[in-house]
Amino acid sequence: MITAEYYTQLKTRLKDTVSPDNIFIVEGTVPVLISVPHAVPHIRDGRQKSDEVNTDVIGMILQEHAGCHLFVNAGVEGDPNHDESNIYKDKLAEYVKTHDVAFVIDIHGASAERDFDFEFGTAYGRNIEGLAECEAPLVSLVSLYGWKATVNEYFPADGANRVSSFVKSHTGIPSIQIEINRNRRGSYDSVCATAAMLHRCVKGMLDLLKLPSKEGHKLLWVCRSDRFMPRNLVCLPQEFKGDFGMNDNVDLLFQSGSEEFVVKGFSVPDGCVGLTGQMISRYACEDGHLILAVRPYTVHNVHKPQAEDIDNVYALLSEDLYEKYKDFDLLEVLNPFDNLRSYFKVKKYEGNVNARTDSVWLSYYQRKLLGIEVPHTLSHNYMLRFLARLNEDDAAFFKAQYQYDEEQDTHVRVSGNADSASRLRSIWGSVFGKVRFRGVSAVAAQRQGVVLERLVGKKPLQLRAARCLDTNEVMDAVFVTKNSSIVLGVSELDYVWLTHENKRIRAKVVLIEQDDYRRIVQANGLKSDEELDLLVCIPAKIRLGLGVYEPGTSVQLERSVKDLFVKNAFAQMMTLLGLFIAIMSLPDIMMLHKALIFLLLSPVIVYSVLAEERNKI
Repeated sequence: MITAEYYTQLKTRLKDTVSPDNIFIVEGTVPVLISVPHAVPHIRDGRQKSDEVNTDVIGMILQEHAGCHLFVNAGVEGDPNHDESNIYKDKLAEYVKTHDVAFVIDIHGASAERDFDFEFGTAYGRNIEGLAECEAPLVSLVSLYGWKATVNEYFPADGANRVSSFVKSHTGIPSIQIEINRNRRGSYDSVCATAAMLHRCVKGMLDLLKLPSKEGHKLLWVCRSDRFMPRNLVCLPQEFKGDFGMNDNVDLLFQSGSEEFVVKGFSVPDGCVGLTGQMISRYACEDGHLILAVRPYTVHNVHKPQAEDIDNVYALLSEDLYEKYKDFDLLEVLNPFDNLRSYFKVKKYEGNVNARTDSVWLSYYQRKLLGIEVPHTLSHNYMLRFLARLNEDDAAFFKAQYQYDEEQDTHVRVSGNADSASRLRSIWGSVFGKVRFRGVSAVAAQRQGVVLERLVGKKPLQLRAARCLDTNEVMDAVFVTKNSSIVLGVSELDYVWLTHENKRIRAKVVLIEQDDYRRIVQANGLKSDEELDLLVCIPAKIRLGLGVYEPGTSVQLERSVKDLFVKNAFAQMMTLLGLFIAIMSLPDIMMLHKALIFLLLSPVIVYSVLAEERNKI
């Protein structure tokens, strides 16, 4: 960022400058202030402490390159970061109030023996209240450079006399303390690297500060990702997999404006966004940042309805939520822990006898579909993953409620009393209680035909989209279990319609063979065989046609009534032929009357012939 010669000049600038009140101040052009209270030797509790090398140089570089306001201790009495009363802090608070400063960064130096490169002190979040969105980006940026960052472990800056705490309490402006290891500021090269990183950080903070509302926005650091060439595709980190799905649209805000892109993967480091070299050049954001507009999910209370129903088309809502979501075509419900999502129509719950608000009632089947119902069996790998989220007591209790089957490598729930079952549900809910909701505007799919639907009948069923086995060679069919086919009322090789949001595809049904159960469970990372009745294995070609880019997204299945009508056409024709012959054989009736009788009785006969199909559902 600077030449070695200029670095040498900066090291002597502080002692060569006459500063009023021994405070070196440079007015900036942006609403960020850099504070350096330990740039010179100082006295703490009567004991001489040395200066924190090059903290002033880093502050000066940031002032020149980013336009920050700069406040440096050039020799005030005492220790500004320790004394209860100190002119440095008083002048700093006064300056912040009169210069429209919106964010203060208080720079300090830590010894080389410390087990971190940078420590961020926020008083456990208290000092950055109003700009809490800055903490995660700071940590991820340090990690992106290959350095180690800690937060509130050694220097939390939570004492009332700390400069950052003083600024927050006396001005209300968010303030953060940054401790820089001596290894990251002791030489020309290390100062340049640290200043470059902090300069990038300040630019990101400035764009975050410009937003009218910071809620729903994330600051991300740009990194290069050339695994795909089209310029409208981006990669996000895993942390956003619960907010976005593959091929979802995302809004990104650059310094030059905003634009919509498409998510192509979740493979970049935390806190980053992967752009192609072409995009980086186009938006001039090499070593830069952007703002991501996060989807507005909300969290509501989930309850069991009074009567469970396998008809899982509707989510039942309290009156206040129904008014909120009734104008949407669908309600998207997401379990972010397993990245499972389902889409339901909305209906006001008439059984809300307790007048609950902010509540959603999901049936047992819907809760199973979303993975938020306590399972009867768990794979060993999933059990380990779940236990890692619990405290020691809850983990021990939960594990004790299941018996391990070594041969199947699964944990099977054992019977218990009401108290143990209640605690089990409570523990499970502690992880899955954060189910998210979002209204979705989708074009309603066309019905198959009212007449045929009445003649044949149909039963819609939602199932999770899953991957087929690699050995599968059938590309125009979907695979379901025998139980699911019974609910749908279809036989093998019957046709069904698959619907996802506004897309619809017709495909044959093939039953999953018992021998393939275990392999499908492993291929899709399921908890156990118990979940197979919630799955429809869909070949990649059909998944892409439906716009389903991630396993775990539910699709709606319903049998093709037209195909079932045609399938039974021969039986209908033979029955109608027999009816025709019988009516034509009637004596003493005019031909016109016979024709009318045939026309009137034909629909009844067809309806009767198709009774077996209707009885299937």
